[in-house]
Amino acid sequence: MIRLEVRSERPWTDETFFELVAQAEQSVNSEPQAALNPLNRALDESWPRIRESMEGSVPPGWLDCYSPYQWHYRLKPVREQAAAWRKQVEAAGNGPAAPGPRELVREITAPRAEYSIELCGTLDSFNTAQHKPLAGANMMEMPGFQPNVMLAIENVGEQNVVNPRIVVNDQHDWFSLDTLVAEVARPDMPDRDKAMAIFEVFRDNFYHANAPRLWPERGRISSHSYDPIKHLNWYENTGCSCMAIAMAGVWEHAGLKSRVVNFGVSHWIGEVFYDDAWHMFDADMKVFHLRRDNKTVAGIDDCRADPGLILRSHHFGFAAPDNSGYGSFGANSASPYAAPKDHTMALVLRPGESLARWWQDPDAKPATKDNRYAPWEPKYGRGKLVYNPDLSKPWALDGAAWHHNVALFAADGQRPYLHTKQSPYYCELVFPVRSPYPIVGGRIQVAFESSEGGGFYPAVFVSFEGRNWLNVWRGPSNKPSQCDVSLDAFIDTERRTAQCEYFVKIEWLPWDGKALMGIDSLCIETDLALSMRSLPTLRLGRNTVVYRDDTKAARNVRVTHVWRESSANTPPLAPAAAIAPSDNATADSTAPGLRWQPAADADGDAVADYHLEVRARPDMRFPLATNLDRLTFSDKPQWQVPDGWLIPGERYFWHVRARDRRGAWSPWSQIWSFVAGPRQAVASEKPNEVFIQGRQP
Repeated sequence: MIRLEVRSERPWTDETFFELVAQAEQSVNSEPQAALNPLNRALDESWPRIRESMEGSVPPGWLDCYSPYQWHYRLKPVREQAAAWRKQVEAAGNGPAAPGPRELVREITAPRAEYSIELCGTLDSFNTAQHKPLAGANMMEMPGFQPNVMLAIENVGEQNVVNPRIVVNDQHDWFSLDTLVAEVARPDMPDRDKAMAIFEVFRDNFYHANAPRLWPERGRISSHSYDPIKHLNWYENTGCSCMAIAMAGVWEHAGLKSRVVNFGVSHWIGEVFYDDAWHMFDADMKVFHLRRDNKTVAGIDDCRADPGLILRSHHFGFAAPDNSGYGSFGANSASPYAAPKDHTMALVLRPGESLARWWQDPDAKPATKDNRYAPWEPKYGRGKLVYNPDLSKPWALDGAAWHHNVALFAADGQRPYLHTKQSPYYCELVFPVRSPYPIVGGRIQVAFESSEGGGFYPAVFVSFEGRNWLNVWRGPSNKPSQCDVSLDAFIDTERRTAQCEYFVKIEWLPWDGKALMGIDSLCIETDLALSMRSLPTLRLGRNTVVYRDDTKAARNVRVTHVWRESSANTPPLAPAAAIAPSDNATADSTAPGLRWQPAADADGDAVADYHLEVRARPDMRFPLATNLDRLTFSDKPQWQVPDGWLIPGERYFWHVRARDRRGAWSPWSQIWSFVAGPRQAVASEKPNEVFIQGRQP
């Protein structure tokens, strides 16, 4: 029989429950979903008995914080078994169960270390990207298969580690505005390219869903998400004002003049100045508008003078439906706002402290509770900052912000490891917790040790600023006790703005005499919210991983990567050749029909649709128009270029990729080109009138 232990340290067993657990364990290899379901049902049915056995063993109200399903992840040893079952269930979603997670552990002692990870298989989060509809025509990108599981950085040395960070494949180095701009807007780029590159960062890494809460501050609208680095690392879901203001902040840091406009108190957009004119970019609706020359990005004044520039543009991204458009032409409301730009992802890991980040986690909190976004309810990524110092070491107090009347085992050889220095004066320890991510919950575990007559009133307090303290636990006097308390109610994300720091105070009052009182272990777990899109993500093939930190002294860091691999589906091959117009040919008009060879699929899966891009640059680096970056919504290898976007005699470049019925994308085809033909005269229904194709009304 499996033995089940709860956090109160009181064992609880139930014959029926463990029979189901044993049955689930036997069948999990062949039927993971069938195994997981009875386990969940068993937890639901047994919850009243679990709750009854726990009454009086934990602080009042503690049990109310957890549902039966959450207890599935709080119990030992079923916790580890359940996690393994869940991974198998997820892997089974796109075919046969994938092999178990793979792991790479690196011990790092230098300020910079480079190594590689080979992601094998046929699927990753990029070639299984799905686009799900949200409110209106907004779209949310999510992977069909996510190989990345967890990344942890742990300080296993004796000195603080300053600003440890990891970048994979030179992508998403969003530690600060300096590193962000250096990555996406190189000094040798013309200003128009810098502006577009920064727009793409915001267009591609967010979706419109319940923007983080705004609040008035000295007559201005403010939000943590107005800070570009917070915006990129903390949030995936956001709104128009947050994206426009944060994007403008990055433009300014790149040396470009920018401004933000709120159209009629209904929609915020950003403008950037280059080539002696203002140009409007709408990252929220994933669109920019071209002037009638079909080359120049229009500005707000252009769009006010010619609203058709907005009305003709495709909004909400390449995967949005054909009819995705929007019109907002109201006057600027001139809403004042405060936009800080000083945040970095700075972090100091003390000895015994670690930061773990997950791409997918069952305990991750929903990013929104708005029914408009069901059934694809987005979730925050999940991080955990854990401080678990070895209190027997000489540096055990180095991680404290303050301590009073506390002696070290390393100094006098007496237990507990941190104990009373001089009786009968009170003893106090204050430990700070600082995170570059917003704090959404936590847990404190402290082992108090005391001999008879050792002392009174062991207690734990928390505070956001280190002045006003809230007592979250108080233990018995003169005997050992265990503090194990959740901080979720204290953090209270529903009623507070985002916090990145708090303090934990531990105190006790020693009694006169030689008896000792103190603590033998300490573990502070802090739950963090984060954007999964900001994480250093592995993709198929060889990945170059670079670790850096700013530590001046010696360091000893352990980095752990955990990932999965899957060959459950083989993506289609890239379309092999252009048919019409053939490569380098001249098209018959400014709105030609493009055709290519159908994509082949090694699995025999049918092709569902194609994604096609037509651009003005041979390197395909930046889009020409959102109407020329489209999903075909058809399994036919053809697409009609929309009328009114190409210039006669200009050369254009294009490529295409295919998606199969199981959601796997092919690589892009090679790049082909054509020269736009003449505008065609089309007969009108009115006598003696013709319409010149490509000329907008």
